[in-house]
Amino acid sequence: MEEGIMRTFYLNEKGEDVSLLFHFNQQIENIVFTDYESFLLGTKSKLNIQALENSKVYFIKIDDWVNLCNKNLFWTYFSKKMSDKVYLSAKKRVEDLLYYTPENRYLKLLKENPLVLQMISQKYIASYLGITPQSLSRIRSRIITKLT
Repeated sequence: MEEGIMRTFYLNEKGEDVSLLFHFNQQIENIVFTDYESFLLGTKSKLNIQALENSKVYFIKIDDWVNLCNKNLFWTYFSKKMSDKVYLSAKKRVEDLLYYTPENRYLKLLKENPLVLQMISQKYIASYLGITPQSLSRIRSRIITKLT
């Protein structure tokens, strides 16, 4: 992705939309993202990706990617670095959900990306945190109360 904001989400067994990841690019660097499971197994993705604003995105077919990596060592190295980042991102996401309260997950998200509230709707942020929009409102109220 060269520019824009994207959201990876899935539909749970109840048919509810659950945000899994947000992908930001504020012209700092290009962002690479995929459903890594689908990429590795060559299966249809269970995830959906939605542009949250006008975005500039490039796509590459898996066969073209494999050919590129086979022809040029740089792309093999890049692919390895990408898989490392996917692993670390997934590990961080799981740890956040296991080890932190929803309030601390919210504060951590704000610290990592302070513009998130301006760019992403509260319902998507709430589902990312694993809570309802009402719970997110209560968390935000508590934080504001603590600051005043």
